[in-house]
Amino acid sequence: MKKIIFLLLTTLLPMAASAHDIEVPNGDGVTIYYNFTNDSTELEVTFRGDNYIPFEYTGNVIIPEEVTYMNRIYKVTSIGNWTFYDCGLISITIPNSVTSIGENAFAFCSGLTSVTIPNSVTSIGKKAFYGCFGLTSVTIPNSITSIGSGVFQSCSGLTSIVIPNSVTSISEDAFYGCSGLTSITIPNSITSIGDYAFAHCSGLTSVSIPNSVTSIGRAAFQECFSLASISIPNSVTSIQESAFHNCFGLTSVIIPNSVTSIGSGAFYSCTGLTSVTFPSSVTSIGGGAFHGCTGLTSVIIPNSVTSIETFAFAYCSNLTSVTIGNSVMSIGSKSFSNCSSLTSVTVLNPTPIAIKQNVFTSRKNATLYVPAASIDAYRNVSPWNEFGAIVPLEDQVAYRPFVEDGKVWKVGSTTGISDGVVKMVEYYYLDGDTIVDGRTCKQMMCQRYVSPDHPDYDDMIQIPSLRNIGAWYEEDKKVYFYNAQNKQYKMMYDFSLEANESFLIDDYYSYVIGPKQTGGLDGFKGVYRDVMWYDEEEPYYNTTWLEGVGGIDGPTVNVYYGKEGHGLFLMSCSVGDEVIYLNDDYEDGASIDAAGARKDRFDFVHIIKPRPKVPSKQEESDASIMAKAPMREAEEPIYGEYNELQLDINLNPLADAYMVSITNESGKAVYEKAINAGSIVGLNIDISAYAKGRYTVTMENSLESFTGEFEVQTTGITEVTYNKVKARTDIFNLQGRRLNAEPKHGVYIKNGKKVIK
Repeated sequence: MKKIIFLLLTTLLPMAASAHDIEVPNGDGVTIYYNFTNDSTELEVTFRGDNYIPFEYTGNVIIPEEVTYMNRIYKVTSIGNWTFYDCGLISITIPNSVTSIGENAFAFCSGLTSVTIPNSVTSIGKKAFYGCFGLTSVTIPNSITSIGSGVFQSCSGLTSIVIPNSVTSISEDAFYGCSGLTSITIPNSITSIGDYAFAHCSGLTSVSIPNSVTSIGRAAFQECFSLASISIPNSVTSIQESAFHNCFGLTSVIIPNSVTSIGSGAFYSCTGLTSVTFPSSVTSIGGGAFHGCTGLTSVIIPNSVTSIETFAFAYCSNLTSVTIGNSVMSIGSKSFSNCSSLTSVTVLNPTPIAIKQNVFTSRKNATLYVPAASIDAYRNVSPWNEFGAIVPLEDQVAYRPFVEDGKVWKVGSTTGISDGVVKMVEYYYLDGDTIVDGRTCKQMMCQRYVSPDHPDYDDMIQIPSLRNIGAWYEEDKKVYFYNAQNKQYKMMYDFSLEANESFLIDDYYSYVIGPKQTGGLDGFKGVYRDVMWYDEEEPYYNTTWLEGVGGIDGPTVNVYYGKEGHGLFLMSCSVGDEVIYLNDDYEDGASIDAAGARKDRFDFVHIIKPRPKVPSKQEESDASIMAKAPMREAEEPIYGEYNELQLDINLNPLADAYMVSITNESGKAVYEKAINAGSIVGLNIDISAYAKGRYTVTMENSLESFTGEFEVQTTGITEVTYNKVKARTDIFNLQGRRLNAEPKHGVYIKNGKKVIK
């Protein structure tokens, strides 16, 4: 291969029988060849040039600072073009007198393992170290202002390189094919990254691009197969064609609101990409930009985009939903062809766009959502009228506040659990008003339930424990937490921020909010935001905010708190019988590693009391509450309400208004509710008090109907054991009040158990 390359390049070499002016032994048995430069006052290292073959240098070469020739001293100031091309160099010493290194000066010196470039060097010619396969490390001095074209191209052994702050640009092909590089830090002096600059760096896993960079060149990171994350700063205005072509390891991309265009094939065949967010600044999406991104499940194209080019999202085989903004005027041929999983297409433009038949090849299996006033227009135009169904868009769901009566968060924990199975669950809920510093807040309470299988069960609270979390206040979509200990408000969530807005927390940490996204997050149908925190000395940390719900780690934990892993995760969030967030993996399996398995669920159907009684001293620790439990007064019980009969209706696939009803065997309705399945993911209906018999549940709207049956065998009252805790002999009703005598008939709590008589 090397000989073939040489034959192709020999025509570029100097056409002379002798390419040097003088030759001088360096004292180590190596003869170095020179040409006179700068009016014959300085010397440039060159090759001999006989028969046009510059392969003279081998072993260890030391270039002197000065050379004495004909009783005159000459300073060596440069290394000429092709000087050491394909030589058998093992090491090279470059003196401080050298200010420039020429083109292809060390190309194909495969035995060269390291190079130190002195501070005197101000320029390095293109492809200077091209094909130095054995080169593992290079020290670039801060005298260099630019890394030229192909300087380190195909240096596959290069594992690390430090780019000094003096460098302002990385030229095309600079690190092309440096497959040994795993990470690289680009200093904030760099303003541009050239075409193919890091292409085929297959070992590169992460890149941090500073805010100084304004352009990312064509195919700059093409075929960086291992690249898992990339942060594109707000300074970048365009992502050029094939910039991340075939970056299979890339899982998510946040495009900043400075970018106005995404070039052709920019993310072509990024099969690992599961989410991409377009800011409102983007006006065009190039041809094949996301072609073959099989990991994408949903795409939202903002109103700012006016054109989607040919093959833009073709062969995204797992893409299920697409939203196209109201400014899109043209959709290129085959833009969404072979998207075989596509079931939902939303078009916000009131006027049908003229498209070809091959734009949506899977349209017959998909539902088209369009503005209500445009239904007839879309039904009368081909190929829009060939979708499986055309449905009018519902009005936007109003913002759901975080502080809301009747809301319950269920938070699981696997901390200290080796098998990953959930063995402790906490329920957080808002209970009662309180005024703090003139603000009317809601108190948040928490009840904890621990499975007897928990390894630390003996040392933990073994009955439902109750504690006060603090006060919460919401205003203008900003959510504040009041800590009674330090008597301060802390902003936990700010749902008013627009996409990519950032703000400071604690005068130090900076957070980037968004962009906002709707849909595409399992178990949630509202607006959610990816939140990213970054500090130059620490890695990225990101989480997800759910509008009206809070963080996916629970209502009290977000990106501000616990940057390290805290072992908590939100299992569900409900308001009354409406489920607005549901993590099916944890609910069904209660195990991170066994999604879908139905095992080890110790508290799946617990129904919490909407307003449970509160201990007289809410600030007491769980341990002290436990110790005093047997001595509680009648008006201060901490028992919750239990049942094991609950009807769970999954609404996650649905996106329309439905009427849900349950009727008994005589046809009498025992439950009726009109719901908007576009804003909630399920219903949890308490059926523990239903009489024995068969029931029919129906969900229907003007387009479709679902019917099912279930049977109630008993009243649903079962025993609840407060494991390893001496139960009280007191008798309570279901409202938590002590009874003076055992009732003859009814349901009550006795010895810590719910019984029916």
